[in-house]
Amino acid sequence: MLDDRTKALLRAVLYPVQFEERPEAGIDRVIRQVVARQALHATPDDYLKAISVALESRDEKLAAIVPHSFSENVVRAYLQQLSAAVARARAVAVAGPAVGPLATS
Repeated sequence: MLDDRTKALLRAVLYPVQFEERPEAGIDRVIRQVVARQALHATPDDYLKAISVALESRDEKLAAIVPHSFSENVVRAYLQQLSAAVARARAVAVAGPAVGPLATS
C-alpha cells in the first residue's frame, strides 16, 4: 500500500493529464508545471521515487488515484514515460547548460 505522501505526489502528476486523450501528450507540461516548480515542496528526485514505488506496487490500483477514464495499463505506461522524461531532464539540468525545465541557475 502506498503512503499518503507518495499518493499526493502521484496525484500531482496525474491530475494535469486526467482529461487528455493520451496522458503522455501532457508529459512536458507536467514537468514544467509540477516537477520543475517543485509542487508540494517535492524535488524531481522525490517525484522519481514516488513513481518508482508506485510502479513496483502491484497491489495498488494507480488508475484509482485520480478520477479519469484511463486503464491501469495506460496509467502505468504514462508514469513510466514520465519517469524517463524527468530523469532525462534532470540529467540535462545537472550536466548541461542552464536550459530546460529542470535547469539549476
